[in-house]
Amino acid sequence: MDLKRINNTIVDVENKRAELGINNDLFVLLSVGELSVRKNQSVVLEALAQIKNKNPNMMDRILYLVVGKGDMNDRLIQLSKKYGIDSNVRFLGFRTDVYELMKMSDAFIFPSLQEGLPVALMEAMGSGLPCVASKIRGNVDLLGFNDCFLLNPSDVSGFKESIIQIMGNSILRNKMKNDNMENVRKYDILIIDKKMRNIYHNVS
Repeated sequence: MDLKRINNTIVDVENKRAELGINNDLFVLLSVGELSVRKNQSVVLEALAQIKNKNPNMMDRILYLVVGKGDMNDRLIQLSKKYGIDSNVRFLGFRTDVYELMKMSDAFIFPSLQEGLPVALMEAMGSGLPCVASKIRGNVDLLGFNDCFLLNPSDVSGFKESIIQIMGNSILRNKMKNDNMENVRKYDILIIDKKMRNIYHNVS
């Protein structure tokens, strides 16, 4: 992860949202990754459907941005329509402005079924986003300090409650932002490069 590049990405949130036709009063959730069964974006759609059914006024303030391409694209679009939340979900496809999208969003959702050490999650943390993720290898390594927002990948209710909690608590969001930015520093490419050089130096 290139933390310097993330930090050098300066975004006027209001202008970026205007570019995408997003109202400033919307709470923007973001997912980045291949649209596939493994990435499990459908659980977020189900969670949003639960919010809509139980608290439609809250749902009026939520927009879920899905960045990426994949063979689940049409299925996810169909699900958003089936759940009646298609006006709250935008499928943006492949983007070259992911860091800008991260910096204009309010929270990052990463519900994968399986990961190594996920770059997208690290980049979201480095961008200062509160993160809700599945409790799997890789995500746990990055967010283990924030265990209450690590959920079973099939826990629709848990994702729903986490979204509601983060959305309604600005103090919590700021704490998660600061914690994430601090804890992800050790994965910066410059630090990793230095460690690798030391390893090669010691074995040579």
